[in-house]
Amino acid sequence: PNVPNVPKAGPCGICVITGLPAKYKDHKSGQPYANVAAFKALRLREGDAPLPSKDEVMSLKEDKEEVKSLGSEKEEALGGGAVETPAPLLSPESLAAGGEA
Repeated sequence: PNVPNVPKAGPCGICVITGLPAKYKDHKSGQPYANVAAFKALRLREGDAPLPSKDEVMSLKEDKEEVKSLGSEKEEALGGGAVETPAPLLSPESLAAGGEA
């Protein structure tokens, strides 16, 4: 018979955005989706902020690495990051003598 090309359901059903077989299910909305573009569309539909682009993510990673390197440089300038513990103002002996230094 004359049957239209209907996609077979994927493991999670049919994507609510594209109509393609869905490989994934959004944990927030429970809706099935087929790919990243459909996921982004789902999240926009739910009122969430758009996901960052790959370039934005890479830029954030570079910024994070730069901050780490600045921390290392500061640590080296301060003597390798070793922190000296200050001497107590009152020794145990002075406490035993009534708190006089």
